[in-house]
Amino acid sequence: MTRPHRILFLAGRLQGGGSEHVLLQHVLALDRQRFVPEVLAIDPHGENVQRYLAAGVSVTGPPSGGHGYLRVLRFRRMLAARCASGAVDLVHAWIELTTVIGPQAARAGGVPAVASQRNLGYWLGPLKRRLYRWSNARYLEAMVVNSDAIRRRLLEERLCPEERIHVVRNGVDLERFRPAPDRRPARAALGLTPDLPLIGIVGTLKALKGQRDFIQALAELAREEVAFQGVLVGDGPDRQTLEAQVRETGLKGRVRFLGRRSDLEALYPAMDIAVLCSRTEGLPNVCVEALACGCAQVVTPVGGVPEVVRHGIEGLHYAPGDTRALAGALRTLLLDGEMREQMGRAGRERALREFGWETMQRRLEEIYEAVLSGGRAGRQTRP
Repeated sequence: MTRPHRILFLAGRLQGGGSEHVLLQHVLALDRQRFVPEVLAIDPHGENVQRYLAAGVSVTGPPSGGHGYLRVLRFRRMLAARCASGAVDLVHAWIELTTVIGPQAARAGGVPAVASQRNLGYWLGPLKRRLYRWSNARYLEAMVVNSDAIRRRLLEERLCPEERIHVVRNGVDLERFRPAPDRRPARAALGLTPDLPLIGIVGTLKALKGQRDFIQALAELAREEVAFQGVLVGDGPDRQTLEAQVRETGLKGRVRFLGRRSDLEALYPAMDIAVLCSRTEGLPNVCVEALACGCAQVVTPVGGVPEVVRHGIEGLHYAPGDTRALAGALRTLLLDGEMREQMGRAGRERALREFGWETMQRRLEEIYEAVLSGGRAGRQTRP
């Protein structure tokens, strides 16, 4: 019997955002008859570590302390040694800095490398961009992106050879994320007013996610005496500033901060409208999750967002930073329940067709098998 392939996944940290969550779910769902995963992280701490360990997945990384640059050097040294030991068959650099330094270190140890890019590359400064282009051209077997928008950006900036790019969109567990037959009990379970329409935004509380625009738009609706209640789900560096904005705009009591939650499947079914205010995105999990839960959405059409939420079908688009347009879109959906429900149904139907977790998982495992068979994973695959 052929032994399972040993895959080393590279991560920056093991907590927080959507990409870290997708990595966790992907690793835990791997077919253990074919693949044995382990994780090497620049910062091997965080809320997801115990979930990896409970599933029997090894998590390692450089010791705590020291300057960030020193930690990265230690991480790279650990990666090269692990690959040279013969204990790894494939490296998958999952996000950002690991995708710049990971492939070359893996190849030095004789191990093929796959990388992922899950955003439009806002983190790539001039030096990282040059290293990234060089590494992708010379050391990489396959580049996995989660939207056509990222694929186009890579090609426009000549950051990766076209034949190595594979589009594999995010998937969700369609049994876990599903609509509720009645939103009122879901709202009551959260301590919210059952009969008042709920608008929600999910994501790390930081400037790029645009929650200030969300609060400003809700304040405009409140001045117009439109009925609603709002929630912000997540935590982050801007929380205190945003809480102050809620107080200053007179929204205290109408808008609540729910903090970071692991039970998002209980939150989306309570929402009439899910909002995304981001300035930049790859293909955000929150849009796919809201789609699967039958929420109408109001979103900024950045990155791969329009590949999930089509204007006038699953939701409405508005230009990033245009809070008046955001308030107008929210007003339209709050006052037209039939439109909201129609968009929600269209979203659930599309999620069932195109965004199941099994589809994403199968495509990633096919890429691994193709690389491990001795060659690059063929020409680009499309969803």
